[in-house]
Amino acid sequence: MLSIVHPLAFTVDDGRSSAGAGRGNLATPSPREAFAASTAQATIVLDLGQAQAVDRIVLGFTNAAAADSFSVVPGLDGGAVAGTFAHSYRRAPVLRHGLCVLPAPVVTRYVQLRITAAAPIRAGIAVVGQAMRSAYEFGSGRPLVDTGRSDRLAAGGFGGEPGAVAGGFAWTMVDLSDDLRDRLYAMQLDLGTTGDFLVIEDEAATSGLNERIHWGRFPKLETFERQSDGTSKLAMAITDWA
Repeated sequence: MLSIVHPLAFTVDDGRSSAGAGRGNLATPSPREAFAASTAQATIVLDLGQAQAVDRIVLGFTNAAAADSFSVVPGLDGGAVAGTFAHSYRRAPVLRHGLCVLPAPVVTRYVQLRITAAAPIRAGIAVVGQAMRSAYEFGSGRPLVDTGRSDRLAAGGFGGEPGAVAGGFAWTMVDLSDDLRDRLYAMQLDLGTTGDFLVIEDEAATSGLNERIHWGRFPKLETFERQSDGTSKLAMAITDWA
């Protein structure tokens, strides 16, 4: 099942967070503006400005290893909920995403991210929000974009310039309730094709999870269609940051 998260805005509470450079970069959409921890054990406290419901938290584009520890405390006290730095089939070095799924939505103003790693980590983004999920959707594939260029040479070989390769995902959500349809429509109005959002494919399956966590933008905006039973369906897609 797919989880779609319209990210909540936040600031990093410097006074409650561990030392490090560029903590504010976690609040920017670009993963190339990174936070660098000063110690292997770090706590980052996000301030949502007011109490809001959250159940999905991602610390993305990190240099953490799969064996490093990631957990979340919703609030300023209480127990930590274990997350994971996702498994990847890609060859090293891997920009790995940390994911924590809360058992149920929690209304809170503060969210603590706790990291215990073998060495101080770097991270490009933090994403917090509440997942939108339909009863059923079917995927139509993972499009790829390569910004590089490859040319056939007269001698028979190849030349060109390397670029970045970015993934993505396309899917169709069906049997949408009116409420979920309206929430997705509102998200499209808020983001357009220049705002960023989070999509997680099949978060319960651990193998290859890293490449099923998508942070990016709508390549285009689609129109929902009414079905014969009164529900709606909506084709959607995301193109990832590389």
